[in-house]
Amino acid sequence: MIILFLIYKHNLKKKILIHDLNYRNLSDLLMKEWKSVVNNMKYRLKILHGDKNFPNKIPFLKLSGKELLQGIVEWSQKIKSNEEFKIFQKYLVKIIPKLLQDYDYLDLSNLKKIQKLLNKKFAWNKKLEKVKDLLVKF
Repeated sequence: MIILFLIYKHNLKKKILIHDLNYRNLSDLLMKEWKSVVNNMKYRLKILHGDKNFPNKIPFLKLSGKELLQGIVEWSQKIKSNEEFKIFQKYLVKIIPKLLQDYDYLDLSNLKKIQKLLNKKFAWNKKLEKVKDLLVKF
């Protein structure tokens, strides 16, 4: 049985997040989880107790740009305020370099365009529309 505890930072304090899914084995984990989550586990999972070699047993799963960015596209469609956009933008600034590094086999040139766009100064709602336009092209 595999039970995951994830440590993350919130307000500069480390927190432990208890992942609420139990996996019978590696095959069960691969069947239940999104490919992008499995890939993040492979590279960023910290083992507190148990098989320290577990991340090495997790295969890297290839996925399409659409699969990779589906959650971000859906999130972008739900943004209705400047405050929501600021949170979204902060996430994009953090995640895009990781995606470009981890998924270098994909053409993620639109993510580079989004990075540049996020550094420009103009109205948040206009910026959001341009980000959405770039995201749907995957």
